[in-house]
Amino acid sequence: MNSIQQFVFGYGSLICPHSRAITAPTLAERTVTPVLVRHVERTWAKAVPSVGFTAMGVRFADDAECVGVLVPVNDRELSQFDARERGYNRVPLYINDVEPVPFLDSNKYEKDPFWQAKAMTQDQSSIRIWMYMQQNLAPPSEDTPIVQSYVDTILRGCLTISEDFAEQFIANTKGWHPNEISDDEEDDEEEDMDIGSDEEQSTENDNSSLSDEDVFWVDDRHDPIYPRGDQKFMLKNKKKLDSLLKRHREEFQFRTTLSQQ
Repeated sequence: MNSIQQFVFGYGSLICPHSRAITAPTLAERTVTPVLVRHVERTWAKAVPSVGFTAMGVRFADDAECVGVLVPVNDRELSQFDARERGYNRVPLYINDVEPVPFLDSNKYEKDPFWQAKAMTQDQSSIRIWMYMQQNLAPPSEDTPIVQSYVDTILRGCLTISEDFAEQFIANTKGWHPNEISDDEEDDEEEDMDIGSDEEQSTENDNSSLSDEDVFWVDDRHDPIYPRGDQKFMLKNKKKLDSLLKRHREEFQFRTTLSQQ
């Protein structure tokens, strides 16, 4: 009987080796697999009122795709992540929705633990892929903004793979502007009800004119809110990280400093 091999799909802070190792020190040197997962959309969607920020979340969507990493775990490590991801449910992913990242060099997949495991077994039920999905979807707000210490932790992990990988994370994540999430939900409701004129819907869903009152994003590098953030890394690399963000997110212009909140 084949033993079950388990992987966790990391799409936020779990992309970062430093962050993973804080929770499960045995993963410090563990090889992970960069992947693209179909039908999953990454969103700023998990409010953490007790700490005062919004964490990353996901939702299923037919045309979506999400890059991240597969982390091989044993039962003990999985239980450690279950304890870390309070407020999330651990849900399975279909193995056929998992693909190599198309813009990465194929050499990255030589001797890769996931693709080797998949190739060595015809019984795909012996491979389980887990993803943590937030129990409630809540976009960033004044009380629970996006915090730079959390963004930097994710980007640190992305940059261990490639700059293109980091850019993909920034560009394809929904919710930097809260209306990216709320408007999508309203669009779904309107499609189901088939009400409202095209002109009215166009006006309601136009987010092209942003203001500082629309964006909840703070720079907390000098007093990090995210508990697993590495302040030394943030301050040393802030120019490069900010340059990446500025190129891909117009909301960056409205980021405030922690002292302004």
